[in-house]
Amino acid sequence: MKKFILSLFCCMAALLHAEEEVAPRAVDVAKLSEALGHLLGKNLESMGMNFDMAKVVQGMQDSHEGKEAPMTEQECVQALATAQEVVFKEAASENLKKAEEFLAQNGSTEGITVLEEGKLQYLVNQEGAGAVVQENCSPVIQYVGKLLDGLCLAPRKKKRS
Repeated sequence: MKKFILSLFCCMAALLHAEEEVAPRAVDVAKLSEALGHLLGKNLESMGMNFDMAKVVQGMQDSHEGKEAPMTEQECVQALATAQEVVFKEAASENLKKAEEFLAQNGSTEGITVLEEGKLQYLVNQEGAGAVVQENCSPVIQYVGKLLDGLCLAPRKKKRS
């Protein structure tokens, strides 16, 4: 026990000594500024709208210089929310169109079983070889879901109730 406490004490002393030796580094403001610009650009891109980047930079410069904004903060937030709603509705409409086209085409593929037209289809890749499941049993069912772009969702195991 004494060795453990002594070792712990030595480790703590070494860490404290190491912290004392580390001097604060000078910040490369130009590099940090550019990196911040990249982060802002990625965030703007993720909103799905085409911003006029020259106007974004002008707005940041004007704000930095203390100039008045062309909209109040509340008006800006409302305008962004409205624009994002339009973008999301367009994306949802396009995704629904692609899904409907896929389901229509896929439904005619050999081996596909349609449970609900335009909504749910499945394909049995491998028939089970075990005993027939009794009504009071809860079998393990393994399935894989795929997105329209072919990416697989994580396989899940689900018990039938």
